[in-house]
Amino acid sequence: PTNSPSKFQTLIFHQLFSVTRNECDKVAGDLRNAGIQAIAYHAGLSDSQRSRIQEDWIRDRCKVICATIAFGMGIDKADVRFVFHHSMPKSLEGYFQECGRSGRDGQNSVCILFYAYSDVYRLKRMVLSDKTMNKASASVHMNNLYRVVQYCENQTECRRAQLLEYFGETGFDSAECSENQATICDNCSCAGEMVDMDVTQVAKMVVESVNTLIHRGNSNWKRPMAQLTLKHLVDVFKGSQNAKVERESLNRCVMYGKADENFHRNDAERLFRMLVMQDILAEDLTVGAHSQVISYAKLGPKAMDFLNDRVKLPRFFKRGTKSSKRGTDTKGETMNNTNVTNTCYQQLVSCCKRLAEEDGLKPHHIFADVTLRQMADKLPMTREEMLDIEGVTEYKMGKFGQQFLE
Repeated sequence: PTNSPSKFQTLIFHQLFSVTRNECDKVAGDLRNAGIQAIAYHAGLSDSQRSRIQEDWIRDRCKVICATIAFGMGIDKADVRFVFHHSMPKSLEGYFQECGRSGRDGQNSVCILFYAYSDVYRLKRMVLSDKTMNKASASVHMNNLYRVVQYCENQTECRRAQLLEYFGETGFDSAECSENQATICDNCSCAGEMVDMDVTQVAKMVVESVNTLIHRGNSNWKRPMAQLTLKHLVDVFKGSQNAKVERESLNRCVMYGKADENFHRNDAERLFRMLVMQDILAEDLTVGAHSQVISYAKLGPKAMDFLNDRVKLPRFFKRGTKSSKRGTDTKGETMNNTNVTNTCYQQLVSCCKRLAEEDGLKPHHIFADVTLRQMADKLPMTREEMLDIEGVTEYKMGKFGQQFLE
């Protein structure tokens, strides 16, 4: 987004607790340095500062809010076009709720989640370091967190279908997602064959190798005897020749270099993470120098059950060559928003804001965004044509209509 009036309002959710304030401030500062009207919103601000920011946001005086999850609930803002999660949410319930703060005017909106597995370590550390949380509560939080990881790692199934299934709705046909190219999810927009891989034997080899490398063959998941991260294990699986592999003779392990052409680096990482999600592998957090969180891999509580065929893996999918299903505009296709329509729409938005300021109202209390867009599309010239627009009542036509016609 930029500061030009042709761009939409954007909400960036930044979900990190004690470190949120600094990171929200940093993201907002970086955006301002790029020439974007951005402001941070978090618990470190005074009540008056938060009230002012909320008012600026509602009145469209800022384009981007970099916020914690504390922002947005109960704030009457219908025309948010983008929601970015700058870090991983703690649960799918929270993610669904936060995404729901966009597009309340019925227009298309975009929700983007920036996912990095390293976020898991920070969030996991927060859960485990909370002395007020009992073991059962911590387990619930970790299950919620791992469910978000599974959602993010799933590169094949429709995003809508995943979310609806999580909330108990199983009848959604993912073909419906592909019908509208303007709202298609990232997974459904990727063409290419979806390959269902049986990774059971490969996974057993991985677990046996972890037992050898980290537990020295003792098969006791509570007693790791060496420190290797998931990244180190993937390096071994991929046959890396880096210094650590050579120095610690990890290349003598049975799984060394066994990742064939079916396992790109990304697929190998997903496999190892899936084993963690299934409690077949596990990770122990250690706080290193400068408060850096390091997570060392080990066997999980279900490792031996898996090796003895008492636990089965979920299906593991990967795609072949990816290409986008999104069509390109051809010469004969008509753009939804021509220059004339866009210009008219922006003038109508400006008029709506001006009248709202004068009457002490919020812009959408005069006309909703969907109404302004219909005006821009249909270009009514008379009172009767204005009244045909959805949302234009006799009262609003009498009070505001003429100024919009002009």
